[in-house]
Amino acid sequence: MKKVITTSFILIFSFLFVNILISSSKGKTGYTKKGCICHGKLSAGNSTIQLKSTPNIFDKKGFNPDSTYQIIISLKGETKTKNGGFNLKVSHGKLTKDSRFTKIMGQEATHANNRKTEWVLNWTAPNTSVDTVTFFYTGCLANGNYKKSGDDPTVPQTLIAHKAK
Repeated sequence: MKKVITTSFILIFSFLFVNILISSSKGKTGYTKKGCICHGKLSAGNSTIQLKSTPNIFDKKGFNPDSTYQIIISLKGETKTKNGGFNLKVSHGKLTKDSRFTKIMGQEATHANNRKTEWVLNWTAPNTSVDTVTFFYTGCLANGNYKKSGDDPTVPQTLIAHKAK
C-alpha cells in the first residue's frame, strides 16, 4: 500500500511540474497590468517591449471601424537570448493570429512558442461607436532555464488608438 501511495504521489507531482514548464513556454494571459513577475523583477536588465501597427493606428490618423491592422510586438534588451514571450490585451475589437507563433484567448494574445522575440498578429477595429481602444501589453526576455535567474521581464505598457475622424 505504501508503494502505491508513493508511486501515485510521484506521478502526480511529475505531471504537475511538467505541466507548469510546458504551459509557461506556450504563453500565459492575465499579466498585462502586473507584468511577467513570475520571471523576476520587472526590467531588471532594462528590457523593452514595443508594439506597432501597419498602418500606424497610434498616430493622429487613428483606426477606421471594421478595418484590420497588422500588430507587431518585439522585445529588446541586454539579455543575450532569442527566447521571449508576451501578453497583449485589447479593450475593444478582435485579435486574430497571423502565424503559429501566437495564440488568441478572448481579448488577449500571447506567444505560442517562446523561441522568438518578435510576433505578428492581426487586430480588427470594432464596427461600433467606440472612439478609443486601449492596448495593454508586457513581455519577457528569458534564458530558458525555467528559473527567475537571468530572465528580464518588461514593465507593462499601454497604448491608445483613436477612431479616425
